Amino acid sequence: AGDVGGSGDAGEMPDAGSDSATADSGPPIPDDLASRYCDAYDDYGTMCSVPGAGADCDTGETCVVDALRSDVAEPLVLCLEGRACGDSDGPCFDIDTFGVTPSSAAADFTTECLARHEECAGSFEEAHCGYAVLSDATLARYSHCLRTNCAGINSCVGRIIGCIDE
Repeated sequence: AGDVGGSGDAGEMPDAGSDSATADSGPPIPDDLASRYCDAYDDYGTMCSVPGAGADCDTGETCVVDALRSDVAEPLVLCLEGRACGDSDGPCFDIDTFGVTPSSAAADFTTECLARHEECAGSFEEAHCGYAVLSDATLARYSHCLRTNCAGINSCVGRIIGCIDE
């Protein structure tokens, strides 16, 4: 256990601009998808009396949509919009929900992430390893986080996909 491998600093990483969502050559992402993503959380919070359900979106609503595979971005938002009170958002971030195959980059990332999770003795959530809905470009940036010290992984991930996990 402990802090196996990796340096202490995540270093400089490129920004997850809107081009990272289309790196997989899927359909274009609708312009209103980021606001719909946030609205889905806000509406769920209001409908189900969950205070702060949309708080993460207040600071960067586009980060999630920019980070997603373009072929699952809109179905993911539709899934979030269709949740009933008590429904987890987990299935909306599970690639199996959409009937698409994880990319080879996603499969490689999952293997690397699970190994790092074990090396770090659970210092970051195992759920971080299941993001096959992210674009290959985002997964490459996320993989960089796995090479930092164990204690730095969560903050590094937060800088990349903070709207999902921060």
